[in-house]
Amino acid sequence: MFSNLANMATFKILLTSLIYIESFLLFYYGARYLFYLWNVIRKSRQDLMIREKQIDAMKTSIEDFNGLKHDFYNILGTYSGYLEVGSLDRLKKYHESVTQSVLKFGSSLDLSKKMDLNPALITLLMNKVDYAQRLNVQMRFQLLGDITNLWIEEIDICRLLSCLIDNALEAAAGSVGRSVEFRLCNTADRSKIISITNSTQGAVDLEMMKLIGYSGKKGHMGVGINNSQKIVNSYDNCHLSFSYYDNEFTACLDIKSRSSVPIPLLRAVKGALLTMGANDKCGVQMNR
Repeated sequence: MFSNLANMATFKILLTSLIYIESFLLFYYGARYLFYLWNVIRKSRQDLMIREKQIDAMKTSIEDFNGLKHDFYNILGTYSGYLEVGSLDRLKKYHESVTQSVLKFGSSLDLSKKMDLNPALITLLMNKVDYAQRLNVQMRFQLLGDITNLWIEEIDICRLLSCLIDNALEAAAGSVGRSVEFRLCNTADRSKIISITNSTQGAVDLEMMKLIGYSGKKGHMGVGINNSQKIVNSYDNCHLSFSYYDNEFTACLDIKSRSSVPIPLLRAVKGALLTMGANDKCGVQMNR
Protein backbone atom coordinates (compact mmCIF):
# COMPACT_ATOMS: atom_id res chain seq x y z
CA MET A 1 0.00 0.00 0.00
CA PHE A 2 2.76 2.38 0.98
CA SER A 3 4.62 1.43 -2.18
CA ASN A 4 1.62 2.32 -4.30
CA LEU A 5 1.28 5.68 -2.56
CA ALA A 6 4.99 6.42 -3.13
CA ASN A 7 4.62 5.51 -6.79
CA MET A 8 1.57 7.77 -7.11
CA ALA A 9 3.44 10.65 -5.49
CA THR A 10 6.41 10.12 -7.77
CA PHE A 11 4.09 9.97 -10.76
CA LYS A 12 2.42 13.24 -9.73
CA ILE A 13 5.81 14.92 -9.33
CA LEU A 14 6.94 13.73 -12.75
CA LEU A 15 3.65 14.79 -14.33
CA THR A 16 3.84 18.21 -12.71
CA SER A 17 7.45 18.60 -13.85
CA LEU A 18 6.53 17.68 -17.42
CA ILE A 19 3.67 20.21 -17.38
CA TYR A 20 6.05 22.92 -16.14
CA ILE A 21 8.64 22.02 -18.77
CA GLU A 22 6.06 21.98 -21.56
CA SER A 23 4.65 25.31 -20.37
CA PHE A 24 8.11 26.82 -20.27
CA LEU A 25 8.98 25.54 -23.76
CA LEU A 26 5.64 26.75 -25.10
CA PHE A 27 6.22 30.19 -23.58
CA TYR A 28 9.86 30.32 -24.76
CA TYR A 29 9.20 29.36 -28.37
CA GLY A 30 5.99 31.39 -28.44
CA ALA A 31 7.92 34.47 -27.27
CA ARG A 32 10.63 33.85 -29.85
CA TYR A 33 8.04 33.53 -32.60
CA LEU A 34 6.28 36.72 -31.52
CA PHE A 35 9.62 38.52 -31.42
CA TYR A 36 10.35 37.24 -34.94
CA LEU A 37 6.98 38.49 -36.17
CA TRP A 38 7.57 41.85 -34.50
CA ASN A 39 10.93 42.20 -36.30
CA VAL A 40 9.34 41.26 -39.63
CA ILE A 41 6.57 43.84 -39.16
CA ARG A 42 9.04 46.51 -38.03
CA LYS A 43 11.30 45.85 -41.03
CA SER A 44 8.32 45.97 -43.37
CA ARG A 45 7.24 49.30 -41.90
CA GLN A 46 10.76 50.69 -42.27
CA ASP A 47 10.90 49.55 -45.90
CA LEU A 48 7.49 51.11 -46.51
CA MET A 49 8.63 54.40 -44.96
CA ILE A 50 11.75 54.37 -47.14
CA ARG A 51 9.67 53.80 -50.29
CA GLU A 52 7.27 56.55 -49.30
CA LYS A 53 10.16 58.96 -48.78
CA GLN A 54 11.62 57.98 -52.15
CA ILE A 55 8.26 58.55 -53.84
CA ASP A 56 7.83 61.93 -52.12
CA ALA A 57 11.35 62.94 -53.14
CA MET A 58 10.77 61.88 -56.73
CA LYS A 59 7.44 63.72 -56.83
CA THR A 60 9.12 66.87 -55.56
CA SER A 61 11.89 66.54 -58.16
CA ILE A 62 9.37 65.97 -60.97
CA GLU A 63 7.33 68.99 -59.85
CA ASP A 64 10.49 71.13 -59.78
CA PHE A 65 11.50 69.87 -63.22
CA ASN A 66 8.03 70.50 -64.69
CA GLY A 67 8.09 73.97 -63.16
CA LEU A 68 11.45 74.76 -64.78
CA LYS A 69 10.28 73.26 -68.07
CA HIS A 70 7.07 75.30 -68.03
CA ASP A 71 8.91 78.52 -67.16
CA PHE A 72 11.82 77.96 -69.57
CA TYR A 73 10.62 80.41 -72.23
CA ASN A 74 9.59 82.91 -69.57
CA ILE A 75 13.06 82.67 -68.06
CA LEU A 76 14.70 83.30 -71.45
CA GLY A 77 12.32 86.21 -72.04
CA THR A 78 13.23 87.76 -68.70
CA TYR A 79 16.93 87.41 -69.54
CA SER A 80 16.34 89.22 -72.85
CA GLY A 81 14.35 91.96 -71.11
CA TYR A 82 17.11 92.71 -68.61
CA LEU A 83 19.72 92.73 -71.42
CA GLU A 84 17.68 95.08 -73.56
CA VAL A 85 17.32 97.68 -70.82
CA GLY A 86 20.92 97.17 -69.72
CA SER A 87 20.00 96.34 -66.09
CA LEU A 88 22.97 94.12 -65.32
CA ASP A 89 22.62 94.29 -61.53
CA ARG A 90 19.03 93.03 -61.62
CA LEU A 91 20.02 90.45 -64.23
CA LYS A 92 22.74 89.15 -61.91
CA LYS A 93 20.26 88.70 -59.03
CA TYR A 94 17.77 87.00 -61.34
CA HIS A 95 20.48 84.68 -62.65
CA GLU A 96 21.44 83.69 -59.09
CA SER A 97 17.80 82.86 -58.36
CA VAL A 98 17.50 80.69 -61.48
CA THR A 99 20.80 78.96 -60.68
CA GLN A 100 19.64 78.11 -57.16
CA SER A 101 16.43 76.55 -58.50
CA VAL A 102 18.34 74.40 -61.00
CA LEU A 103 20.94 73.32 -58.43
CA LYS A 104 18.27 72.41 -55.90
CA PHE A 105 16.52 70.23 -58.45
CA GLY A 106 19.77 68.46 -59.34
CA SER A 107 20.83 67.93 -55.72
CA SER A 108 17.44 66.59 -54.60
CA LEU A 109 17.25 64.20 -57.55
CA ASP A 110 20.77 62.84 -56.95
CA LEU A 111 20.16 62.39 -53.22
CA SER A 112 16.78 60.69 -53.66
CA LYS A 113 18.45 57.91 -55.67
CA LYS A 114 20.45 56.95 -52.55
CA MET A 115 17.51 57.01 -50.13
CA ASP A 116 17.42 53.24 -49.57
CA LEU A 117 21.14 53.15 -48.63
CA ASN A 118 20.75 55.38 -45.59
CA PRO A 119 17.27 56.95 -45.21
CA ALA A 120 18.13 58.99 -42.12
CA LEU A 121 21.23 60.59 -43.66
CA ILE A 122 19.64 61.27 -47.07
CA THR A 123 16.49 62.74 -45.53
CA LEU A 124 18.65 65.01 -43.39
CA LEU A 125 20.67 66.19 -46.41
CA MET A 126 17.54 66.82 -48.47
CA ASN A 127 16.13 68.96 -45.65
CA LYS A 128 19.38 70.94 -45.64
CA VAL A 129 19.00 71.53 -49.40
CA ASP A 130 15.69 73.28 -48.66
CA TYR A 131 17.30 75.28 -45.86
CA ALA A 132 20.15 76.29 -48.19
CA GLN A 133 17.68 77.54 -50.77
CA ARG A 134 15.90 79.67 -48.16
CA LEU A 135 19.26 81.20 -47.25
CA ASN A 136 20.16 81.62 -50.94
CA VAL A 137 23.26 79.44 -50.48
CA GLN A 138 24.58 77.01 -53.08
CA MET A 139 25.00 73.53 -51.57
CA ARG A 140 26.94 70.75 -53.31
CA PHE A 141 27.34 67.08 -52.39
CA GLN A 142 29.99 64.46 -53.06
CA LEU A 143 29.07 61.04 -51.71
CA LEU A 144 32.07 59.02 -52.87
CA GLY A 145 31.82 55.97 -50.65
CA ASP A 146 29.55 53.56 -48.86
CA ILE A 147 26.98 55.37 -46.71
CA THR A 148 25.11 52.37 -45.31
CA ASN A 149 27.19 52.17 -42.13
CA LEU A 150 28.79 55.28 -40.63
CA TRP A 151 30.10 53.41 -37.54
CA ILE A 152 28.27 55.54 -34.95
CA GLU A 153 24.67 55.56 -33.75
CA GLU A 154 22.18 56.93 -36.28
CA ILE A 155 20.68 59.50 -33.93
CA ASP A 156 24.13 60.85 -33.03
CA ILE A 157 25.36 61.17 -36.63
CA CYS A 158 22.16 63.03 -37.54
CA ARG A 159 22.46 65.41 -34.58
CA LEU A 160 26.13 65.97 -35.31
CA LEU A 161 25.81 66.60 -39.05
CA SER A 162 22.69 68.71 -38.62
CA CYS A 163 24.56 71.04 -36.28
CA LEU A 164 27.67 71.26 -38.48
CA ILE A 165 25.69 71.82 -41.71
CA ASP A 166 23.47 74.48 -40.12
CA ASN A 167 26.56 76.32 -38.90
CA ALA A 168 28.11 76.09 -42.36
CA LEU A 169 24.97 77.34 -44.14
CA GLU A 170 24.47 80.25 -41.76
CA ALA A 171 28.11 81.27 -42.07
CA ALA A 172 28.00 81.00 -45.88
CA ALA A 173 24.85 83.13 -46.00
CA GLY A 174 26.88 86.06 -44.67
CA SER A 175 29.74 85.61 -47.13
CA VAL A 176 30.37 86.66 -50.71
CA GLY A 177 30.80 83.11 -52.02
CA ARG A 178 27.57 81.80 -50.42
CA SER A 179 28.53 78.15 -50.93
CA VAL A 180 28.73 74.92 -48.89
CA GLU A 181 30.19 71.58 -49.96
CA PHE A 182 29.41 68.30 -48.18
CA ARG A 183 31.85 65.50 -48.95
CA LEU A 184 31.87 61.88 -47.72
CA CYS A 185 34.50 59.34 -48.72
CA ASN A 186 35.89 55.98 -47.56
CA THR A 187 39.47 55.05 -46.72
CA ALA A 188 41.14 51.72 -47.42
CA ASP A 189 40.15 50.33 -44.00
CA ARG A 190 36.46 51.34 -44.49
CA SER A 191 36.75 54.36 -42.22
CA LYS A 192 34.70 57.44 -43.11
CA ILE A 193 35.88 60.99 -43.66
CA ILE A 194 33.14 63.63 -43.77
CA SER A 195 34.08 67.22 -44.54
CA ILE A 196 31.82 70.27 -44.65
CA THR A 197 33.37 73.35 -46.26
CA ASN A 198 31.71 76.76 -46.35
CA SER A 199 32.68 80.16 -47.66
CA THR A 200 33.27 82.83 -45.00
CA GLN A 201 33.43 86.59 -44.80
CA GLY A 202 37.00 86.94 -43.60
CA ALA A 203 39.16 84.85 -41.29
CA VAL A 204 37.84 82.51 -38.58
CA ASP A 205 39.54 82.48 -35.16
CA LEU A 206 39.90 78.75 -34.51
CA GLU A 207 41.10 79.24 -30.92
CA MET A 208 38.25 81.56 -29.93
CA MET A 209 35.79 79.19 -31.55
CA LYS A 210 36.60 76.54 -28.91
CA LEU A 211 35.23 78.73 -26.11
CA ILE A 212 31.77 77.77 -24.86
CA GLY A 213 29.19 80.35 -25.93
CA TYR A 214 31.47 82.06 -28.45
CA SER A 215 29.71 83.19 -31.61
CA GLY A 216 30.76 85.49 -34.38
CA LYS A 217 29.21 86.43 -37.69
CA LYS A 218 32.40 85.53 -39.51
CA GLY A 219 32.37 81.88 -38.45
CA HIS A 220 28.91 81.89 -36.86
CA MET A 221 29.93 79.08 -34.49
CA GLY A 222 28.21 79.26 -31.10
CA VAL A 223 27.36 76.62 -28.51
CA GLY A 224 26.51 74.27 -31.37
CA ILE A 225 30.15 73.43 -31.92
CA ASN A 226 30.53 72.47 -28.26
CA ASN A 227 27.49 70.21 -28.47
CA SER A 228 29.02 68.59 -31.55
CA GLN A 229 32.27 68.02 -29.70
CA LYS A 230 30.40 66.37 -26.80
CA ILE A 231 28.83 63.87 -29.21
CA VAL A 232 32.22 63.14 -30.78
CA ASN A 233 33.87 62.72 -27.36
CA SER A 234 31.34 60.01 -26.46
CA TYR A 235 32.92 57.76 -29.11
CA ASP A 236 36.49 56.48 -29.09
CA ASN A 237 36.59 56.09 -32.89
CA CYS A 238 35.69 59.68 -33.84
CA HIS A 239 37.71 62.84 -34.24
CA LEU A 240 36.44 66.31 -35.19
CA SER A 241 38.84 68.95 -36.49
CA PHE A 242 38.57 72.42 -38.02
CA SER A 243 40.65 74.39 -40.48
CA TYR A 244 40.56 77.69 -42.31
CA TYR A 245 42.24 78.80 -45.52
CA ASP A 246 41.52 81.59 -47.99
CA ASN A 247 37.97 82.45 -46.88
CA GLU A 248 36.95 78.80 -46.56
CA PHE A 249 36.18 77.09 -43.26
CA THR A 250 36.17 73.27 -43.05
CA ALA A 251 34.83 70.93 -40.38
CA CYS A 252 36.28 67.44 -40.84
CA LEU A 253 34.82 64.37 -39.10
CA ASP A 254 37.03 61.27 -39.10
CA ILE A 255 35.21 58.05 -38.12
CA LYS A 256 37.32 54.93 -37.74
CA SER A 257 35.77 51.65 -38.87
CA ARG A 258 34.39 49.08 -36.45
CA SER A 259 33.19 45.48 -36.68
CA SER A 260 29.53 44.61 -37.06
CA VAL A 261 29.16 44.30 -33.25
CA PRO A 262 26.93 47.11 -31.86
CA ILE A 263 28.85 49.96 -30.26
CA PRO A 264 27.33 49.66 -26.75
CA LEU A 265 28.26 45.96 -26.72
CA LEU A 266 31.80 46.78 -27.84
CA ARG A 267 32.14 49.23 -24.97
CA ALA A 268 30.82 46.65 -22.48
CA VAL A 269 33.23 44.00 -23.77
CA LYS A 270 36.10 46.46 -23.66
CA GLY A 271 35.28 47.33 -20.05
CA ALA A 272 35.06 43.66 -19.12
CA LEU A 273 38.42 42.92 -20.74
CA LEU A 274 40.04 45.83 -18.94
CA THR A 275 38.61 44.57 -15.63
CA MET A 276 39.84 41.03 -16.33
CA GLY A 277 43.26 42.40 -17.19
CA ALA A 278 43.41 44.33 -13.94
CA ASN A 279 42.36 41.22 -11.98
CA ASP A 280 45.01 39.11 -13.70
CA LYS A 281 47.69 41.64 -12.76
CA CYS A 282 46.52 41.60 -9.16
CA GLY A 283 46.59 37.80 -9.17
CA VAL A 284 50.15 37.76 -10.49
CA GLN A 285 51.27 40.21 -7.82
CA MET A 286 49.61 38.16 -5.08
CA ASN A 287 51.24 34.92 -6.28
CA ARG A 288 54.58 36.62 -6.22
